[in-house]
Amino acid sequence: MANGIVKWFSEKKGFGFIA
Repeated sequence: MANGIVKWFSEKKGFGFIA
């Protein structure tokens, strides 16, 4: 998974995904 996607989700949704 792309780190950029994870960060985007964390910033937009706030899931707190950690690749």
